[in-house]
Amino acid sequence: MNIKGVEKAAILIMTLKDEQIIRDIFSRLDQSEIYEISLAMTNLGNIESDQVEKILIEFAHDLNQSLQVVGNVRSAERLLKKVLDENEYNKIFDKIKYANTSSTWEMISNMDDMSVAHFIKHEYPQTAAVILSKLPGFKTAKVLKLLSKEFSVEVLRRMINLDPVNPETLTRVERVIESEIGSISSYFNKQDNLTVVTEIFNNFSKDEEGFYMNAIREMDPETASKIASNMLTFEDLLLVNEDGIASIIQRVENSTLVVALAGASKALQDLFLASMSQRVARMISDEIESSRYSRNDSIEAQMRILKVVKTMITDGTISIEKNT
Repeated sequence: MNIKGVEKAAILIMTLKDEQIIRDIFSRLDQSEIYEISLAMTNLGNIESDQVEKILIEFAHDLNQSLQVVGNVRSAERLLKKVLDENEYNKIFDKIKYANTSSTWEMISNMDDMSVAHFIKHEYPQTAAVILSKLPGFKTAKVLKLLSKEFSVEVLRRMINLDPVNPETLTRVERVIESEIGSISSYFNKQDNLTVVTEIFNNFSKDEEGFYMNAIREMDPETASKIASNMLTFEDLLLVNEDGIASIIQRVENSTLVVALAGASKALQDLFLASMSQRVARMISDEIESSRYSRNDSIEAQMRILKVVKTMITDGTISIEKNT
């Protein structure tokens, strides 16, 4: 087993019996270092005593009588609770839970849409809502389109109203997936339900968006209003200042921008063109006027740009203040 430096540090700390020594060690580390070591603890698995011995010799420490270490989430959790204050523990362990999420969700995301839909349609709507809330919005949007309208609407409604999932429910969902797809060991990170469902709606076509929005509005007008007010549309870019538009242009290929703007309002076209050099603006304008792109082509290009925009909003490069 090839043990890395951070894993050696994790093994060393987990063999120490004096909590004060552990506190002293952590007090000399910054939060990112504590996080890296803590994450390594949860991923160690079984480390045989001879390997532990070699590592302890490298660190030039006295050997403990019991040298076998079992590193997993629970053992790391018990140790961290003893040596960190509550706020620091919560910050570190929330990150660990997220980072330790099983690759099962990546595996499901990489499955073909029909297979995921076939798996989901046999579950209770609540279970389906929990599972789909863990997938990327574009994937969930495609899967929902393959389910019956009634079932998919019910799942969407439940997704936005999901309460924090209790351990018993998570265990049951894990067993369902394990029996159908494969062995897993996962911890669910908390997500904002509204954000998850909004992302799904942002990946629907206009017709699909209209259908699901109307269906949810009939059942729950308040929920539909929340989704609508939270959705980011291409026209919302009118709320971005000139510097922000210029930053977006720098991150998007001209070919994508042309197709997207071809289906945008005149006001939004003018805003983008005003943020370009005269030469580039003239070239883009000519291409827009002579373009024959379909509405679907424009929507797909706009969605690609919106994904870039969402990243820029997250990292603070730009901001969009919508009236709610």
